[in-house]
Amino acid sequence: MKDLRGQATGTVSADAEHCFAVLLAVDDYPTAYPEVIRRVEVLERARDGSPRLAWATVRVSVGPVQRDFELTAKVSRERNRLVRLTRVPNDRSDRERVTLTWQISPGPPTRLTVRLRARLDVPRVIPTQGAGPAAARSLLEAAVRTLDGGPGQAAARRRGSRAIASARSS
Repeated sequence: MKDLRGQATGTVSADAEHCFAVLLAVDDYPTAYPEVIRRVEVLERARDGSPRLAWATVRVSVGPVQRDFELTAKVSRERNRLVRLTRVPNDRSDRERVTLTWQISPGPPTRLTVRLRARLDVPRVIPTQGAGPAAARSLLEAAVRTLDGGPGQAAARRRGSRAIASARSS
C-alpha cells in the first residue's frame, strides 16, 4: 500500500455559491477533466437533487503506467464551503482509501483548495513520488478552467445554475 497526498490552492472570479454548485455537480466532472475523470454516474441523489453516491471511471497515470479504475464515492457537502468525495470500500477486506476534498473560501476572489488523500495498492516498482501533488494541481487547474471560462464551462454553468436553484428551493 502506498500513500498519495496532494494539495493545491488557487483563486477564481466566480462567487462561492457558484463554485459550490459546479463542484457538487460530479456528473459534469468528465466534461471539465476528461483526461482523468472518464465517466461519472450518479447512483443516489438527495431530496434537493444533489448527488449523494456516484460511480466513476478514473484514469490514473503514474510514470509510464496508465490504468482505468472504477470506484463508488460518497458525496458529502457543507453548503457553499466544502464538497468531499470519499471512496466506498468494495468489501470489509478492502484497505484502499481515496478522499478528494474541495474547500471553498469566499472572496473576492474565491479561493479553492483541493486535497487528495489516497492509500492505494500499487506495486512497489511503480514510482509514486510527486503523484499526489501533481494530481491535486491538475484537478485545481480543471476547476479553474471551468469556473473562469474554458472547455466545459457552458455545461458546468448550466448544471451549476440548476443546482443553485434547487438548493435555494429546499
